[in-house]
Amino acid sequence: FYKRRYEDKSEYSHNIEESELDYLQGQIVTKTFKKGKDDQEFKTESKKEKNEWEDTSPSKVSVEARKDRVLLESGQYIEPVSLKTGKVDGRSWGNNEKRVISNSYNQGILNGWDISFDREKAAWDDDPSCYISGDWEYEAEKCEVAFGKSKTPADSIIPQRFKVLIESDEKKVAEAAMREIRAKEAKKQAEEERKRKIEAEKARKAAAEKKRRADAVLKRIAKEKAEIKEISQGIGKNFCRTIVENNNVVSKESKDPLAFKTISKYQSVIEQMCASSACYENIVEARKIKAVEGTEAALQSLGVVERAPKLCDSPFEVFLLSNIERGWERSLQSNYEEPNFELAKLERISRDDDYIPLYVPQPQYPRRAQTRGKEGYAVVEITITTTGGVRDPILVEEYPEGWGFGRAGLKAAMKLKYKPRVTDGVGQEVPNVLYKFSFAMAK
Repeated sequence: FYKRRYEDKSEYSHNIEESELDYLQGQIVTKTFKKGKDDQEFKTESKKEKNEWEDTSPSKVSVEARKDRVLLESGQYIEPVSLKTGKVDGRSWGNNEKRVISNSYNQGILNGWDISFDREKAAWDDDPSCYISGDWEYEAEKCEVAFGKSKTPADSIIPQRFKVLIESDEKKVAEAAMREIRAKEAKKQAEEERKRKIEAEKARKAAAEKKRRADAVLKRIAKEKAEIKEISQGIGKNFCRTIVENNNVVSKESKDPLAFKTISKYQSVIEQMCASSACYENIVEARKIKAVEGTEAALQSLGVVERAPKLCDSPFEVFLLSNIERGWERSLQSNYEEPNFELAKLERISRDDDYIPLYVPQPQYPRRAQTRGKEGYAVVEITITTTGGVRDPILVEEYPEGWGFGRAGLKAAMKLKYKPRVTDGVGQEVPNVLYKFSFAMAK
């Protein structure tokens, strides 16, 4: 069996192809008649192909239930051929690497929706085109008038081999989508792990820096205590009494200028050495009251300490209470209350004359604190460079917190200027130097 006539006619061309098998010669003879739109006669071509039966697999043929056509399978294509006319009649199917395509034929002429399945996306086209009398048409309205709305083919009309192919593509695309989701999740987890490690490293460095600063403070305090001990041994058993006596005279006239300097540089440590534990703890408590409740409440607390029998009755303790009380009373008279550190924080502030800045900038008063009439201070720890400049400012304390005094102090600290320390003609850096910026409203 092989005899076929195929005709394709449109307003642009008219093509006829006739093929039949010459059993005697073992050849397939094909004649082609072609005529363009403006041609008056057909152009004829004839072609003969040797049919090598021993080398060519026969086409697979299946007969539909209606018995009026056969399905011819050639490579990747299946075409229904009418047994009555020998022409393609019905929906043909084919596939390539990217698409599964189905076209509608009516007596050998393309006429109907062109339905495509995208193998890369595993989805049917949502905007298909159609053929009308063998010509492409991309306007959906014209196609709908001719054939009704396009529909995705039902499983019952998709040949089994294409159905399996489509299901395989859908599975591949779903697996690829799942792999992409897993890859994104893995990338997200890796990024979160990276950020976690960065945060952990920051926390480790911050803890190490905090410990370094704490160790530096403890080392400085230990050094101060050692110096005080050495000074006290030099002065003798009456070290505390000598400090009281010498503190009330000018340094040049003092019997012991060294002791006069000591009271200003190591005040908080000397308080611990020369005052009893009970007296010292009550003074610390009074300073806390001053920071929280104000100067008047703190003075009342000091009065209670002064009147308590056998609490602060040594010469140095009486002198200490008197000095603190006079300072607090002066702050009330000037209508400005200078906030006080807790004593543990006072120990971190060095008053060494070597570190008095040559130039102190006026810090910018925080706007919100200024509008609310809020006053306070900021203590900054700095490193003095070999040229007398400042680097690496660190906020040690601000009071009260949350009003911007610390931030303003850090900014102003970068403009501080000091006399550089020189040893054997070489400039030396000086770390762990503290400076206090006070913020007071104009009176």
